[in-house]
Amino acid sequence: MYSDYIPDSLDMIEEYERDRERRHRLYEKQARREELADIESEEERIKERWKKSE
Repeated sequence: MYSDYIPDSLDMIEEYERDRERRHRLYEKQARREELADIESEEERIKERWKKSE
């Protein structure tokens, strides 16, 4: 039913820190993706305005 291994508090803290760092990296990646998507959308809007002005 239960594993014989009982993590000590240091193991739990280290795992928590790894998870926190991993989540932070994922949030940073997501923010960069959103920023790139915003830039690409703005570029498309500029191209469309440019085409209409010709």
